[in-house]
Amino acid sequence: MMDSGNSFPLLPPDHNDVRKKAEQLAELICRTEEYEEYKEALYNLKRNEALYERFNSYRVTSLKRSLMAQDQKDDANLLRIFQTYDDVLNNPQVQTFLAAEQGVCRMLREVYDELASHVAVDLSFMEE
Repeated sequence: MMDSGNSFPLLPPDHNDVRKKAEQLAELICRTEEYEEYKEALYNLKRNEALYERFNSYRVTSLKRSLMAQDQKDDANLLRIFQTYDDVLNNPQVQTFLAAEQGVCRMLREVYDELASHVAVDLSFMEE
């Protein structure tokens, strides 16, 4: 492959080139409004240590439930989790953080989807 601007052949990118571009992308993401809002919301949440600790307890409990086999999940357990952590889930600081976190996750998913749409990897085994 030749660069039309000069007579030197363009070399295919190597792993380091890809990594450097990924670092540049990460730096760009860190300057977005979504990420700035996330950092501010996290900082504000962490300022209330008791709330932050209880919020993380909710997250661990919720994650454990989501990783359970489908036949082990029941609505009563989910309701119990919501009741136990009602004060946390209805806290404005937590809600602000969750909204900001969702914004960052949405952006990262869009970036991944863009990459995945151009880099063919056979994931058909996951469709079963």
